Amino acid sequence: MRRTPRPTLPHHSAHRAALVAAALAVISATSFSTAGLPTAAADPAAGLPAGSFAGSAAASVTAGSALPEPAPLPEGTAPSAACGTPLSGEELGRIAELSARPVGQADAAPTLADFEQRAAASAQITDILVAHDDRRAIFGLGLDLVEKEAVLPLYEESAAHPEDPARPIPNLPWALTLSSHLLDGYLDAMHAHATGGAVAPHWQHYFEVAADCSLPGGYAAMAGYNAHLTVDLARAVSTSGTTPAEYGQYLEIVGAIADHGDAMVALTSEHFEANLAPLWRLYFLGEAADGSVGAAAGAGSTGISPGEGHRLLLRTADQGYSTLSFGNGLLLADPATEAAGQSAIGSTWAAADQSLQALSTHGFL
Repeated sequence: MRRTPRPTLPHHSAHRAALVAAALAVISATSFSTAGLPTAAADPAAGLPAGSFAGSAAASVTAGSALPEPAPLPEGTAPSAACGTPLSGEELGRIAELSARPVGQADAAPTLADFEQRAAASAQITDILVAHDDRRAIFGLGLDLVEKEAVLPLYEESAAHPEDPARPIPNLPWALTLSSHLLDGYLDAMHAHATGGAVAPHWQHYFEVAADCSLPGGYAAMAGYNAHLTVDLARAVSTSGTTPAEYGQYLEIVGAIADHGDAMVALTSEHFEANLAPLWRLYFLGEAADGSVGAAAGAGSTGISPGEGHRLLLRTADQGYSTLSFGNGLLLADPATEAAGQSAIGSTWAAADQSLQALSTHGFL
């Protein structure tokens, strides 16, 4: 597809401040306990209603960063195209078939073979969409890559050495359940979308953004990652029987995925006009934070010294977000804190989408 030059970081102070404000919205949406695991946001009302993601982009639009709202997709229909050539009825039917839950596996603990089958189905769906330059593949490209190159090798190595105390994932049944439930969130949404069913709101937002060709491809891709990492990952933590004892293994999985960030960026750029590198690596946001947040600190308004913005944002990206979803999942799993978990997830999803809109408005996605 056609490539266009990407903008450089604007030096106008208003632009820089807008970017920093958007990025820091994600940080301020949650608080962290002294143990390093997140707790509910101090102001749950700042998020979306508990248990709901109603409102999609409208819930996170601000005057300084608003993009046009994505065109809503008609209910009860299966769109044949999203900015590419139309899929045939047979191809839509194949996507529906591939994304359906396997018969007989609903109540059984997933095996390695089960997870491999679901990951292969996801990759086949992506292949169908990519063949039509269909932007509904823009998230699946990165997802399929890390399942194949990062997650499955980790699990296969652990399965091959079940008695080795140094195996990367000692509790493999738990990890397979976590990853299967996480992947199911995306595939369930794809199945509902392809069959004209009711799509979970956070994924409906992704499909709407992907299908609106006036919106940047990078925004579409990151809307998918927001749905996957902010909402579905926390829910998978909750439903997989995760406890704090699995935290180290959880970070092992997250770290393996993060190691393939450059490959995800390159693959997305290869197939679609979308450069995720600035956001994924947060290099330019760090530069902006060093200038804007640091300058504000010099005036005594933030307490963050010059040069610390880059470190803060990188630390948040590398450690905070994965820990955030882990902690929110633990909140969901406990009936006493479930409502707080729902509120925290909603707040974080909305803040992240607001950040994405701001970055897109300034031409960085």
